[in-house]
Amino acid sequence: MLRHRVYRITARAAAASIGEEALVRHVFAASGGAAAEHARGMFSRPGSVYQDSDYRIISVEQVLPEPGEFL
Repeated sequence: MLRHRVYRITARAAAASIGEEALVRHVFAASGGAAAEHARGMFSRPGSVYQDSDYRIISVEQVLPEPGEFL
């Protein structure tokens, strides 16, 4: 059975200035790697709000359910 979890993706524009806030998005995915792939697609999709900048993923953190818990 496929179990999806909620991951917090933190990204920063490659040309970000000092003090600029990081971009945080939450995605459902089966693994941290799948969450990162989803976020990369979101940041590069044509017509996306993020398309004008090159974003680098800083962190991928599982937030729900807590690591080790099952839904």
